Amino acid sequence: METSLLIQACVTVAMLAPPPCTLMDAERFPPPQYLWICARQNREYQLWCEAQILWASSGGRERYDLQEALTEARALYSIIDAAGGSVGYDGPSMESDPEGATAYRLRWLGTLRELIGEEAYQSGQLPPPLPLWRFHWAN
Repeated sequence: METSLLIQACVTVAMLAPPPCTLMDAERFPPPQYLWICARQNREYQLWCEAQILWASSGGRERYDLQEALTEARALYSIIDAAGGSVGYDGPSMESDPEGATAYRLRWLGTLRELIGEEAYQSGQLPPPLPLWRFHWAN
């Protein structure tokens, strides 16, 4: 009886699991050149936040807000990095090491799906490269 419950649980988990990632999934996401620009913008914003934190008064609200913004930017960078790995902007090339490149890209696709969630993954929706909700726009 315990074995049948275990098998039933395994079947249920397998039915609920998302389908495995394929290289075709990467076509949902922006091209490598765009992701590289996003990664560079994000990194520059992180450096700006780090510099501002050094100048902010210790323990003040401004410093806390900057540290929060930096944490958000780092989380967004992780998503950009995973998307970049999935479309092959770094790692082994398909020409020189097709098996290694395929495994590398599939691993990044799995990471990307975990980071952005199944719905965003299936629709190819990435968040903005910077925490735009932190910006105050002038009219």
